[in-house]
Amino acid sequence: MAKKKRTGDTIPVQTRKYVYERDDNSCVYCGLRFFEHAEPWLQIALARATLDHVVPHSEGGENIASNLVTSCHACNNAKGDQTLEEFCPDKADDIRAMLAKEGRFECGPADSPSSFALVLQAALSA
Repeated sequence: MAKKKRTGDTIPVQTRKYVYERDDNSCVYCGLRFFEHAEPWLQIALARATLDHVVPHSEGGENIASNLVTSCHACNNAKGDQTLEEFCPDKADDIRAMLAKEGRFECGPADSPSSFALVLQAALSA
């Protein structure tokens, strides 16, 4: 199967914050904790934390929270385009169960956030 070309679309900041916090600022694959301080979503970026697409972007995976997990740079690179079952068969069911609780949460771009994004922004700024 030919890989899809990445389009340069980005993951909205609201979605990034949400996923980092949902995953307790830890790599879901190896458990590496990024920071214990306030504003962890900002500090994570400095520690080379990444968001990994559970269904790889090259296979049509979307930039939505139910398809994203927090991952350290090393695990994200090691996983590449593998499925969860190929990369971490012992954790795949637990990760999928966690993501199933998400439904199809999606944040729009920063200039037109979804209603959920507005609620999330309000909660994060409180």
